[in-house]
Amino acid sequence: MKKCLVLILLFVSNCVLGQAGHIKEPDYEGYIFPASFKKVEKWVFEEARGRFTPTPAEIAIVERIVKLQLEEEEKTSSYKLHICAHLKMYKRQYVGFFDKSGHKVIWVNALLSNYPFPLSSQIIEVDDGGESFWQMLIDLKEKKGFGFSINSLG
Repeated sequence: MKKCLVLILLFVSNCVLGQAGHIKEPDYEGYIFPASFKKVEKWVFEEARGRFTPTPAEIAIVERIVKLQLEEEEKTSSYKLHICAHLKMYKRQYVGFFDKSGHKVIWVNALLSNYPFPLSSQIIEVDDGGESFWQMLIDLKEKKGFGFSINSLG
């Protein structure tokens, strides 16, 4: 109980301060960026009509959808097959938006875990790198992923 309360307090304090909150589960690890974090480029989700701070429960849903989406589509690309095989190795950044219909959409920015810069203080943008860097949008109401992209090779 104490551990749960401490995690909730850390998450809430990070959200209030505008810093990304750390989330770590057996199958994934990443940083949840609060709605107050303003350094998010418009290209991330051009149809955004506002921001929200994703909860750990919403991230758990997102991760289930990401895994299902990648497994469904892995036959179309050797990159997706590689990503599926190494999914736990990617650190994530999560940013919540509202779309034009009012649906909650979470952008997942995934980077191989050996990335040398702190993932909690800024949204990481990388050119090139192939399957080392990928992104996907998840509509929480529709329970589906869209806008999957893998960086190009240098």
